[in-house]
Amino acid sequence: MKEQDKRNNIYSLAPLLLFMIFTTCIVTVLLIGADGYRTFQSRDQAAFERRITVQYLTTRIRQNDVTDGVSVGEFAGKDTLFLCEALDGKMYHTRIYCHDGYLRELFCEADMEFAPDAGEKIMELKDLQFHLTGNLLTVIITYPDDSSETVLLQLRSKREGLYDK
Repeated sequence: MKEQDKRNNIYSLAPLLLFMIFTTCIVTVLLIGADGYRTFQSRDQAAFERRITVQYLTTRIRQNDVTDGVSVGEFAGKDTLFLCEALDGKMYHTRIYCHDGYLRELFCEADMEFAPDAGEKIMELKDLQFHLTGNLLTVIITYPDDSSETVLLQLRSKREGLYDK
């Protein structure tokens, strides 16, 4: 009788062991899938932020691509893009620059001075450089992961021959 009890115990343990192995396999597959999803999501988010940065800068420049509407200079020791416009007889600048790890934008009267912290944070960036040669604007964007991207924009409002090359 004892031998029959042992067989019954083994037969009742077999489905339990099989269930535990099956459950372990399912959990392992789910964990691997979740890790892969996180990796893809992180990569896609970084690519999205890069596209948005380039599109933001390109759009802002194209919106102000009028005669004397785009210039490059310094603001608080940082390379700055100045987008100029006249409103009600006063000159205003939109300053686009990088400060404290963020792309920032500051709209103010042209002759007013502000601290670089006054600009609105747009997105995370490590560095931003602008170079204007004739009617070719070069923008060098350095992202937080130290990768960089160069964008070349031809300003349509500037006439060739009027600016130093």
